[in-house]
Amino acid sequence: MKRKEAVFLKMKASSGCLHSQVELGRAFLFGEGFSQSFKDAEFWLRRSHEEGSLEGAYQLAMFLKRSIDDEKKNNEAFQILYHAASLGHVKSQRRLARCFLNGSGTEENQAEAAWWFFVSGLLGDRDSRFMLGRMFELGQGVNPDSDESVYWYELAAENGDIDAQFLLAKILFNKGFFEDSERWFKSARRAGDKEAVKELKKIKEIKESEIDENYKY
Repeated sequence: MKRKEAVFLKMKASSGCLHSQVELGRAFLFGEGFSQSFKDAEFWLRRSHEEGSLEGAYQLAMFLKRSIDDEKKNNEAFQILYHAASLGHVKSQRRLARCFLNGSGTEENQAEAAWWFFVSGLLGDRDSRFMLGRMFELGQGVNPDSDESVYWYELAAENGDIDAQFLLAKILFNKGFFEDSERWFKSARRAGDKEAVKELKKIKEIKESEIDENYKY
């Protein structure tokens, strides 16, 4: 960020522009256009949060969570995320779900984690959809349900999540849906998943054995 842009950004933030306050906070945090200053970063992120910016709330929470061993800051971060998540901020919903999943700033609660992943997943968040697929597959916070797992994995896979593509393919393979399984393994392979290459070899061997069996009759 050039000096002129930095000065203009600070002017806009000082005049009450919430977006500029968030950007200014991040600029101080990463030393972009200004000397790095955690104190100034917190000041501007906190101001944007207090003046009503949900993105500012999220960024402030992420800033506070940088202090991993500071219980007070982690608890505050959780409260801020809960506030923003309750008002529909998707990134805050996803992060709140992880707080419940890992017991960060609150007690571990897998059912609450699943709920917030569900909420953000409904709003289109790819990572939340993957996590829901995983939780339904493993029975974390929800009853195990392979059909639900397939549903959420597929939504994430269609949006390019490589892990979702691979795990979806594995479930479909175990269900005997080899054509669909092969399609998703190929998608994962194109994205660079080496394990998908091994799984595709298994499907190829199954197809070849079926052909050999047909020739016997």
